[in-house]
Amino acid sequence: MGFYPFPPFFGTVSVILYETTNVVQVQYRLIVDKVSQRAHGSSATIGLENADGTAGVQYSYHASDTIYTGKAISFTPSGSTYTINPDAIYDGVYLTTNINLPEPGITLLTAPGVDAIIGSDYKFEWASASNAASYTLYISNYSDLTEAQTYSPGAGLSYDVTGLLLDTTYYWGVFARNATGTTWCELNRFFTSSNPPLAPVPQTRWVEQNQEEIIQLKYTGGDAGPKTATITSLPPEGLLYQCSNGTRGQLITSVPAEVTDPLLNVVYLASGNTGNGAGNFRFRIHDGTGDSAEGLVTINVISAVVPNFVTAAKGTDVEVQFDVPMADPAGKQNQFTVKVNGNPVTISSIQLKEGDPYTITLILATPLTGTETVLVSYTQGDVTGQTGGLLASFTDQPVTLRAQTINFPELTPKKYGDPAFALTATSSSGLAVTYSSSNQVVATISGSSLTVRLPGVSNITARQAGNSTWAPARYIRTQTVGKADLTFTAENKSRPYLQPNPELTYTITGFVLGETQSVLDELPVIGTTAVQNSPGGDYPITFTGGNDNNYNYVFVNGTLTVTKIDQTITFTGYPEKLRVGETKTLSATSTSGLTVLFESLNTQRATVSGNQVTGVSRGNVQIRAYHPGNESYNPAEALATIEVLGSHRDIMNLFTPNNDGFNDLWELPEMEAWGKCDVKVYNRWGKLVFSFPDYNNTWDGTSDGNPLPEGAYYFVIKTQNAGTKTGTVNILR
Repeated sequence: MGFYPFPPFFGTVSVILYETTNVVQVQYRLIVDKVSQRAHGSSATIGLENADGTAGVQYSYHASDTIYTGKAISFTPSGSTYTINPDAIYDGVYLTTNINLPEPGITLLTAPGVDAIIGSDYKFEWASASNAASYTLYISNYSDLTEAQTYSPGAGLSYDVTGLLLDTTYYWGVFARNATGTTWCELNRFFTSSNPPLAPVPQTRWVEQNQEEIIQLKYTGGDAGPKTATITSLPPEGLLYQCSNGTRGQLITSVPAEVTDPLLNVVYLASGNTGNGAGNFRFRIHDGTGDSAEGLVTINVISAVVPNFVTAAKGTDVEVQFDVPMADPAGKQNQFTVKVNGNPVTISSIQLKEGDPYTITLILATPLTGTETVLVSYTQGDVTGQTGGLLASFTDQPVTLRAQTINFPELTPKKYGDPAFALTATSSSGLAVTYSSSNQVVATISGSSLTVRLPGVSNITARQAGNSTWAPARYIRTQTVGKADLTFTAENKSRPYLQPNPELTYTITGFVLGETQSVLDELPVIGTTAVQNSPGGDYPITFTGGNDNNYNYVFVNGTLTVTKIDQTITFTGYPEKLRVGETKTLSATSTSGLTVLFESLNTQRATVSGNQVTGVSRGNVQIRAYHPGNESYNPAEALATIEVLGSHRDIMNLFTPNNDGFNDLWELPEMEAWGKCDVKVYNRWGKLVFSFPDYNNTWDGTSDGNPLPEGAYYFVIKTQNAGTKTGTVNILR
């Protein structure tokens, strides 16, 4: 029965009488208020009376700690009384008002945990409830949720709440809804603080024997840095595995064992015995503040569900329907008996009906015509449900209804945001077909229209309810919904060498349902390998990390181009004058710091080797200091002019015009300073042998084209700027 309405919340209790054993089981599906002593038995008597109304056996009387969610107490007949088992396994049987769409399951709150301490902002999380179409989050200062603030996450399994008052006690819960009804959940208490400590979040799970479940280890508080988890104890029954991409990874065989999944998921396999707490294990969380205390994950392992006979139908063969999905019965036909008109007939083979794991088809050696009287029975062997529960024997059951077949085309995979589409199943009976979705978080159905909601998997059942002639029929198809592709395209960038990297940006395309970047769980990080002093060239702009529940990230990389910059070359040393045959050192620097090269622009005047310049012949020559550039710098140059003089300092008073390339001409070293020079040269007898009114340092010791003899000659030079210069010049051959 249930206790309605709120406030205050109590919960729901059921009493089950098992016909074959006469065991009576009292169990509590849900106790909503986890704080109230009254809700946990402080004002209750729990037990059985004798048939005459006298006191029988009593489990508890006004005890405030005897009732909690999932609690089961069984009373087994023992002579004239009963034996009490206060730790019975909870039986998952559930009565619903709508077999096609039962009420939602109970929402399992995951974070924050019971009595957790959190900050003013927190992401509240819960597990998916079966058949739920939407959720409502309640947060209140009262344990009965009066004056609660409500939040509507839709079909989401989390909600970011901000602005909680600090140093305050709160209570929270998440109610699941669908078109059939609303299901409450346990309410958890939590506290707020400006400095919440790192703490693990305890969890409780019910896992059917031989099934596995992914469990995410939760925490509250701590610093803003990354978190790791360590398994500190292993379950007494079953196995615990690392989680790898949502599936079983490496078996954890010893502790402590660090959890390898970045989302802190592990996988529990209920491969051992059943029992409350059979799969319990402990863990702790670590961050920059240190290790948390240990947290407990409570795993109650329940027995595999036992199949029950529902009905049988006939076509040319016999179909037997059960209340749970069945394991493949191939080869086990001898455990069934089919009688036609009172006589056993041969069952040639046995199989699951296509698309319907709830139905076993017995293939008869002689097909039925439809007019026969048919009975079917089963002698217990090893036919089981999918989870391992053994099918019990059943005696002759009449087969009167006709079998019908559902034709349900295969469903194509969809992506988040795809439009609704029509389901097109038909029945061989011609009767109307209805549809249901096993996971309404993933897909909902209205009439024959399926609406994609979130990524995941849902079993879509096309069902024909049957009538007085036709047996019910179903066909189950799997609808997968993948994430929508969301493309992050890095925008190309450029910058000069040695400048800081520009802000890296990207565009996002592919949002559906009018959504924007604000809905994404975690954005990727954009980056490049280029640093400020990376050489010029192209560097990839790439993405790392990021994820979202509804979108698959597709990355298109970009390019950061580091462009060349200018360099300036400056001569720091060179000879302004250089004599023929003389060698001097050149020096220059570049703002790039690169080694400067040198060359002569007239090798007839001077040559350059490395940083050494050598005079070749008299005259002016330009020396080039340069660098051709590299991946980071543009080419650059600087020019310097060097005057190449005669090979000795006294060339004004002595020259050797013998055509050997050295000192063949009479040079006036100061002519540039003197300006225009009117030159006259006389022999020892006073005869004029050479005259040039604008001398240019080109006299080769001839007179009227004839070489003058060796000897001393007297010159008179009238200069523009320095007056008259006189002296003796000697010709040597």
